[in-house]
Amino acid sequence: MTRVLITDNYNSYNLGDAAILEGMRAALDAELPGLELRLTSAFPEIAERVHGLPALQWTPRLLGSRGAVAGWLVRSLAWALSWRLGQPLDRLLAPAELRLMRAYAEADLVLGVGGAYLRDGYGLSYLRLWQMRLATLMGKPVALYAQSVGPLAPRGRLARWLRPTFARLDLVTLRDAVSARILEAAGVRMRRCEVTADAALCLPPVPPDPSRDWQPAGDGPLVGVSVIHWHKFDQGSFEAYVEALAEALDQLHERRGVRLNFLSTTVAPSDAQMDVSGTRRDDLSVAREVAARLRRCPPESVRVSQEPIDLATLRGRIAAHDLWIGTRMHSCIFATLAGVPTLPIAYEPKVRGYFELLGLEDWVLDIETLEAAALRDGAERALDAAARLRAHMADRLPALRQRSRRNAVLVGELLRPGAAR
Repeated sequence: MTRVLITDNYNSYNLGDAAILEGMRAALDAELPGLELRLTSAFPEIAERVHGLPALQWTPRLLGSRGAVAGWLVRSLAWALSWRLGQPLDRLLAPAELRLMRAYAEADLVLGVGGAYLRDGYGLSYLRLWQMRLATLMGKPVALYAQSVGPLAPRGRLARWLRPTFARLDLVTLRDAVSARILEAAGVRMRRCEVTADAALCLPPVPPDPSRDWQPAGDGPLVGVSVIHWHKFDQGSFEAYVEALAEALDQLHERRGVRLNFLSTTVAPSDAQMDVSGTRRDDLSVAREVAARLRRCPPESVRVSQEPIDLATLRGRIAAHDLWIGTRMHSCIFATLAGVPTLPIAYEPKVRGYFELLGLEDWVLDIETLEAAALRDGAERALDAAARLRAHMADRLPALRQRSRRNAVLVGELLRPGAAR
């Protein structure tokens, strides 16, 4: 039995994270049946509940002070070295830390989960890179699966960590060419790197949800909206983003009679006290804020979905829309997978990278410079060009799905007996 340790899942109540992991599983099961999968996660109990995979705490959730972080680095390094020498110093580690390090030791391959967690401004990027280096020190083959990288200052501290770490990895697959350009600009060299596509593209199709009980009233075009609580602005501001959205949606209702449906990929159960989104506020609170600023849309034409729903339900509802205005990247992926005309608002390079692969980069708006008129005009153009956009996506998506499956093919090559390291 080949054991694969999938690392660095964040929180599967974030349905973007859940979609990445489920897409990985689907591709790996198809290409490499019989793998024994284990997972490390910031919220392992949620990962086990959502995915049914055995999961471990990927690093102490609340390390607290810099001293606590430094202590973990020293202890984990000492344990890895002692394990490599055949005399692991188990007494150095707390029980949860020991379980984590033993999972690395027992793995035949360490596989970093797809997504975007290597960028300037994310302190946990360094801990993730540290654990990759520990795994290579222990002699394990290590690969990253459908990653995005950046924004990244080419001469910044994170770039200095990336260069020696990525040089030791056996395989890096990137889900967009933007990440490849960022790594090249930072002077990062790798043994093997290939641009593939997002892991969620391997999810099976989901039909549109035909029911009306989750939709706002009326007969106008159904426009879905995904928002984000973003706090890493350089030029713009969160206030300007929210105001531009509200003004554009008001104008769309006036001009086209649209119905507005706010759906979020990051809604946790009401009793779960956690940062599901990774941005300190869940998207539902932002959706309520945008909806509260609407002045020309009657209440019956606006719906803010409040309850947490599972991945398949969310995808089915997104598929029923006439237009999707999406900030969250995976909400846009779900929409395009269903052939729904999509107007993306890019908050990180990964969003533009996905739409470049799809050949629709001209439709991408930037969260930093978002203006109501540009958003309104883009939405109207997308509604008018709906048939053409659906045909374009139907033509391009098969190749993107194949690129997504390529991630698992490359992992299989790495696991083949005698594969070059």
